[in-house]
Amino acid sequence: MNVALMHEIQKYMQLNKWNKTDLSKKSGIHISDISRILNNKQPLSLQNLDAITNAFGLSEGTLYTYYVEECLNEGNRIDKRRSI
Repeated sequence: MNVALMHEIQKYMQLNKWNKTDLSKKSGIHISDISRILNNKQPLSLQNLDAITNAFGLSEGTLYTYYVEECLNEGNRIDKRRSI
């Protein structure tokens, strides 16, 4: 996950005084997936981004501007697996 998106997620976690377990419960994403995503061991899917955004009480798409980079492969081409 890119630094800007990670920063935004951590910012909202701090504002809500949430830890990974809280984010897991509120988003419906399994704690092990949350941990892997936040430790950069698993890519963040659009579906999980929407669940996290919803958990924070934000409008859908609020964090999309930070996600665009996640949809590009190493050649800066759209990676269809990540953009659906």
